[in-house]
Amino acid sequence: MNSISDLLGKTVVDITQVLNDELIFKTNCGRAYKMYHYQDCCECVEIKET
Repeated sequence: MNSISDLLGKTVVDITQVLNDELIFKTNCGRAYKMYHYQDCCECVEIKET
């Protein structure tokens, strides 16, 4: 498991939302990082733009 601090010093060039519970961050060095949430029982998780 990685930490959000893995993005320190990198430049994010693209963010793609996958369904309501996953984001893919692409960096200028060609790496991609996935942020997601494992659903637990009856909870509801969504990513919303504010």
